[in-house]
Amino acid sequence: NPKIVDAKQAAKSLVDAVLPDGYSGGQTVRVALVPFSQYVNVGTTYYKAVTGSSPSGSGSTCVTERTGVEKYTDAPPAPNAWIGKYTVNSNNGTLSCAPTAKLIPLTSDKTTLKGAIDGLSAAGWTAGHLGTAWSWYTISARWASFWPTASAPAANSSNVQKVAVMMTDGDYNTYFRNNTASSTQALALCQAMKDEGITVYTVAFGTDITSAATANLRSCA
Repeated sequence: NPKIVDAKQAAKSLVDAVLPDGYSGGQTVRVALVPFSQYVNVGTTYYKAVTGSSPSGSGSTCVTERTGVEKYTDAPPAPNAWIGKYTVNSNNGTLSCAPTAKLIPLTSDKTTLKGAIDGLSAAGWTAGHLGTAWSWYTISARWASFWPTASAPAANSSNVQKVAVMMTDGDYNTYFRNNTASSTQALALCQAMKDEGITVYTVAFGTDITSAATANLRSCA
């Protein structure tokens, strides 16, 4: 799949740009990685903490949308603000937990980041709003106590720059719990991020992207 080949090269180039060889800035620059296809896979370390429940069935650690008043905010997970959990009926039972690649919270370990990027593969549908939401959660100051200390996002200030880079084929084509199209949910999340001072970039891969998808990605950025 040439799209994923290009996306992986671009992602590694971005890591090299912000964490160049010989970088010794410690926590000054950090990068999180959020693979997404039809779900985001948070792994066993975080699943119960974000959903309030243990993995069900086959032990899946994928998550879906948040519903309710916090669905387009960066509120940390809690009762009445849990992240949606994967079940065999999340999407009428037709989509298994994917991707297998799990998110990596903020780190300056470029070897870990690039190794994870190398391991990505293209498969499944694209719930772009989930990738958008989790890009926000990994850099939100409101989630600082949730992540490990070394991965805790900095407080918002004029001395801190927070950036989300969405890399995609542009075709946000599946959603689950809010009865709202993936692109519509993604746009709401992008706007909320921008309202918080986060810079959002969108990078699309492929020559078959529809005009509607292009317009949505432009609006998100």
